[in-house]
Amino acid sequence: MIAAIEPTGWNYAAPVISALTAVGVRVLLVDHAVTGKQRDLKIAGIKTDKTDAKALAYIAADHLVEPYKHVYEIDPARIGAAMALRMIISGYNRADKERTRSINRIRALAHSIAPILNQSLTVYMRALALGFSSVSELRRLAVYCREIDAEMKAKRVELAYPETFKRADSRSKLYALVEALPVWADNPIAAEALLEEYRSYQ
Repeated sequence: MIAAIEPTGWNYAAPVISALTAVGVRVLLVDHAVTGKQRDLKIAGIKTDKTDAKALAYIAADHLVEPYKHVYEIDPARIGAAMALRMIISGYNRADKERTRSINRIRALAHSIAPILNQSLTVYMRALALGFSSVSELRRLAVYCREIDAEMKAKRVELAYPETFKRADSRSKLYALVEALPVWADNPIAAEALLEEYRSYQ
């Protein structure tokens, strides 16, 4: 016995496929375009559940004689692996969407403190990685890095910069950001919320 089905949400399809293959039914996974073509050729152009079912029945019968392109027989031995892979992909997609939502929240909070922070988000996130989120903290960080610059220039010794600002270009961007910040810009409450959001993002 053979059955043809169209791809649907895996949560629905997986138990159906498992139940059919468990009793020895061969299951074909049919691309929607193939179903539509057979429906137009052999039944009617109107798409309904009934005409789709008839088209899939024709495909299943014809496939026994000559396999269709874009019609794939499901290997029962691989269903478990396929389900596990689907779960991994689904989990990754959910995490990716949440990261996107998180970065959007970070951008909104940064903009609420000062628009320049959102515009310079890359360098700002380097500071967030060190736990500096408020404007006053950014200014202290810039002063600290400049003091190291001066010490190294005067004494010609190697000193340790903060981890995310070891590169000279990243420090230059930090200095430019701090200089561009308005004098009035600071919002400790938003900065604290932003830091928590960043930690969740990480």
